Amino acid sequence: MAEDVVYDVCLSFPGEHRDYVRSVYEALALRGIECFFDEPHQVELWGQDLAERFDRVFRKEAQFCVAFVSEEWVKRTWPAHERRSAVARMLQEPGYLLPVRFDDTEVPGMSPTIGYLDGTILKPHELAELIVKKVKRRPRYNFLPLNPNRMFAALGIRPDDEDGQVKAASQAEAFLTALGNLDSDTREMAVFILGFGCTCRLPESIHMPMDRIATVMDLSVDRTKRALRGIRRAPEFSIVGLVDEDEDPEGGFDLCLSWEPRTPKAPPGDATHVASAMIREAGYQACESCHIGALERLDFSRTSSMLDWNGDEFEVLDENAAPPALRELIGYLLDAGWTYELTFDQLRFLEPDGLFFEVVPLEDRHDPESIKQAREPIEDLVYGTVDENKAV
Repeated sequence: MAEDVVYDVCLSFPGEHRDYVRSVYEALALRGIECFFDEPHQVELWGQDLAERFDRVFRKEAQFCVAFVSEEWVKRTWPAHERRSAVARMLQEPGYLLPVRFDDTEVPGMSPTIGYLDGTILKPHELAELIVKKVKRRPRYNFLPLNPNRMFAALGIRPDDEDGQVKAASQAEAFLTALGNLDSDTREMAVFILGFGCTCRLPESIHMPMDRIATVMDLSVDRTKRALRGIRRAPEFSIVGLVDEDEDPEGGFDLCLSWEPRTPKAPPGDATHVASAMIREAGYQACESCHIGALERLDFSRTSSMLDWNGDEFEVLDENAAPPALRELIGYLLDAGWTYELTFDQLRFLEPDGLFFEVVPLEDRHDPESIKQAREPIEDLVYGTVDENKAV
């Protein structure tokens, strides 16, 4: 059954709970959870045999089925169809069906002793966080998070710059598509140059000595030539050889690579800096082997700190959804030249020269007073009035 899995979870619900379930889905999507919820699949489902398609989804294609149980869920035709498929899977895999109850309606085929969550108490984002903890991480392919905030930070895009984020995200989506259209050797060379080359010419281009490319990638002459031809043929890429006789009198040369989206969905113009940041942040805090593995899968999960894996749980960050007082604090740090990371219960920040790293616990990130108390020692530290070795 594992080989059939496409989704982390599928959601079965009656129309009466659609608003609640939509909010759960949106929270899960922000955390990178692959979720089957009918609304984003309307075009895909158009014209299909829905009985056959839903049976496949709810019986085979998800790690878990979250069922929003109520009297309406039991009575309605499509939820009943989904329930039968999910129960059939549950008989083979106990624990597959995860009930979220809105009343005490008895469910045919489901034991009343199965553990459930109370949907009348849990808010959608709270339920989403519990689902995230339940789901087992799977390798992702061709994946870019909805909020690649680490990439935004690497590009110097502020949390309150919505236009900048939208532009960079659309360019990143176009770059992911462009990489998927390349053959393996061509993609490997493009990613290697853009991700590990010299950035001194950004945002226009990245360059790397040809002898380093040949040594590190260990490609044969024929494969190297094919990869170069593949890059030249790709309309989004531009590659030229640069010879610097002063630095290399033997006639060695650099390959200079740039990338520009060619799709109506992304604004035109050079976006080499976006491609480079995307590749580099894909390996955030990862070893070289894991970074390369993620790039081979085109898995850019680590470009978002909302998808960090910490044991069996995700860390959660969404500065765009943070309360105003916390966004103000983040803006203050950026204005002072500091970089930061905001996790569910901590604000981490880094001095401009990279010499000092600090963690500030926020007991309640939604409590302005707690944030104010955290800001005061930060201000002292920024202006150098506190010993840098003193815990904040």
